[in-house]
Amino acid sequence: GEDAGVRFTSTGLDGQAVYNFLKIGEGIYVNGLAGITMALDQLQQGAEEFTIDPTFKYGVFAGIENEIFISDKFVLVLGCSQRFVFAENFGNNRFYAYSGIRFNIKN
Repeated sequence: GEDAGVRFTSTGLDGQAVYNFLKIGEGIYVNGLAGITMALDQLQQGAEEFTIDPTFKYGVFAGIENEIFISDKFVLVLGCSQRFVFAENFGNNRFYAYSGIRFNIKN
């Protein structure tokens, strides 16, 4: 990513709870998400004047996700979330938007 001209990489892990609050017909679901997030950030370029070691960060997030069932096995997923990480350097508020195909193993 890039934040104010500083290039960095971020590797992370989320733990989340999902609540379905709206079902439209037989194949569209709208879910609320909430959980914890952890990330390891490493600066790559643009902050040579700062000494910032790789930083482990943790925080919370909330979001919304839309599931559209294409078939019994395949689901189109569209979502977004806002993350608030607790750290003293950079990247404390992060917005994520995502899409993808989810495959269900069980019927």
